[in-house]
Amino acid sequence: MKLSENKKPVSLSINETLSAHELKTLIAEFAVVRANMLHEAPKTPPVKSDEGMSGQD
Repeated sequence: MKLSENKKPVSLSINETLSAHELKTLIAEFAVVRANMLHEAPKTPPVKSDEGMSGQD
């Protein structure tokens, strides 16, 4: 993952199978990069419906 010099876009490539711990670490890394980008975003994520998502296996 690489943040551009003007701090607007970020380039990344993911082609991996991640464990829950690895995914949690990646999300934390995303948060750090996003915090350093220009164009502020809300500190809380937008609320989306659970349509198409299931917490049950």
